[in-house]
Amino acid sequence: MENKEKMINLALGYLKRGWSVIPCGKDKVPSIPWKEFQTRYATEEEVRSWFEKYPEAQVGIVTGKISGITVVDVEGKDPETGEMGDPSFLPQETMIVSTGGKGLHYYYVFGNVRNKARIKKLIDFRCEGGYVVAPGSTSNKGPYSVIQDAPLQPFPHNLFPEVVDTFSLPSKTPSFNFEKRELKPYYGFGKGQRNEEMAKYIGYVLTQIHPADWETEAWGIITSANMLNTPPLASRELSTTFESIKGTERRNNPLGRSSAPRGAPGAMSSGPWKTANDETPIILEEGEDEIKHIADVAEEQELDQDDFYPLQMPCFDDVICGGVSPGDLVVVAGQTGHGKTTLVQDWTISLIRGPKKPKSLWFSYEVLPTHLWKKFREMGMSREDCAFIPCKHSSGNVAWVEQKIKEGKEKFGIKVVMIDHLGFLLPKTSSILGGSKLSSNYSTFLTQVVRDLKSIAIREEIIIFLPVHMRKPERGNKRSDSDDIKDSSGIGQESDLVFLIEREKNKDMTAKSYFTDTTKITLAKNRKTGTTVVANFNMVKGRFAYDDTDDKANDAFDKLGKALNEEGAKQEALPIPPPVVAEIRMPYVESDFGVDDEGLPEETWEEALSEFNEFIK
Repeated sequence: MENKEKMINLALGYLKRGWSVIPCGKDKVPSIPWKEFQTRYATEEEVRSWFEKYPEAQVGIVTGKISGITVVDVEGKDPETGEMGDPSFLPQETMIVSTGGKGLHYYYVFGNVRNKARIKKLIDFRCEGGYVVAPGSTSNKGPYSVIQDAPLQPFPHNLFPEVVDTFSLPSKTPSFNFEKRELKPYYGFGKGQRNEEMAKYIGYVLTQIHPADWETEAWGIITSANMLNTPPLASRELSTTFESIKGTERRNNPLGRSSAPRGAPGAMSSGPWKTANDETPIILEEGEDEIKHIADVAEEQELDQDDFYPLQMPCFDDVICGGVSPGDLVVVAGQTGHGKTTLVQDWTISLIRGPKKPKSLWFSYEVLPTHLWKKFREMGMSREDCAFIPCKHSSGNVAWVEQKIKEGKEKFGIKVVMIDHLGFLLPKTSSILGGSKLSSNYSTFLTQVVRDLKSIAIREEIIIFLPVHMRKPERGNKRSDSDDIKDSSGIGQESDLVFLIEREKNKDMTAKSYFTDTTKITLAKNRKTGTTVVANFNMVKGRFAYDDTDDKANDAFDKLGKALNEEGAKQEALPIPPPVVAEIRMPYVESDFGVDDEGLPEETWEEALSEFNEFIK
């Protein structure tokens, strides 16, 4: 009770100071989903309810624009090297807090920089999108205390030029000169080419013009160029493409392109702005490349494709040679909220508890480990189930992911890797990321990431599961397929298996839930056998349970057909209305699903018909 009241008063005090607060545990992990408090302040009622629910929680301060602060985190003694962060170069006349780990937090006025780990040796930033443990709170390592309560000083941009957000600076900023260039012309294209070429040209223009002038100068150039297309793209489509590529360029090049060469911005495949020195990515860097008979190479292949791991969903396992295999890249595609992460969690448990019990490694960039573990426990996972995760996701670069995979294999014998999700990853190839070789086509960017992951899966002999986003379906009854994967068709092309997941929307307008308990999972691409599958599942205790309704319908239908064939001429007299038969969907795989090949012993057609009609009812 004493801690609860203390923390409530502490949190309310910071709120009065204009700092956004959240509750967090002594492990420094937020106790609640906290994204909304990056843009709004909690109410007093919310604060009190937090600490009623979590009486041992501590207080966290949300950094960034809402609180008007940027915190420079200087680490205490590094447990591996014994070194300590050096704060001597920082302006000292500001608020300073000692941390539980014997480090220091320097509080400055909001500096419009991004969160950044190890910007200098043993020094991190906490700003937009971040938070810190508040002074007056305690972590597992010790208390946080104000050791110098002074007015906050301006953030020292001059000491950290590498993290200044160029996009927030005016185009004439002396310290960040942006060389203005003469643009290459755009000649216009017809249907079939205009979408792709226009996207490339937009990317090109954005690399040649300062970000501060994108909405005016760049947009004017782009709209004029669009008028050369036959016919021009619709304004809404052009604007959507422009906004998407703007976001990509900002994510990939937060410092702008002051040193980009005259002419092309990156690896464009065609058009008058194409570069001459495009690189072709290499999938595998190792191994002999001598030409041999295909049979000999197959025998020498070290990767054991007969080593398979069942997903414990027979409708899929039966058509993928028994299960997933080392070297496989498995994509799970779906719209936001349709259960991509839940499905991969379900498969994690099924694999771990399967006959071969492979150990799994998770990379969770979107869901905090606390929430991930909570969901796992709700699905029945325990500590005895061998699933691992890095303590900190230090990077989204695939090279770092590969390093952690190798570490996991060496320490724990990892065989299965789940990466949630594609949107947080960067390709290994530095030429894709920026400078003279940046590809402004986000599709190429994502394809390279997936290609890198496939290479790792083969080289490390592991199975990789990769959730990805899908576009919202167009109006109509078009069935989703792998071409609907958002941003890049190359994602599906580079994958071995592509599963699509879609929750059924509730048609009952009075229902409290937007979705029903039914989920359709489609195996849309199967490089192993080519067979595709559509199956329905129901949620049972947080996991996917196969709905065999269609199997039973087809089983009854097959039995009826056999009975009709045995009766011969009598089948013309059967009172079966055509619409009833037309509504019976074929099973998810073209087979008889266990119907007795020797016929229907001692079963007349009348009995089969009765059974069939009873099922229809």
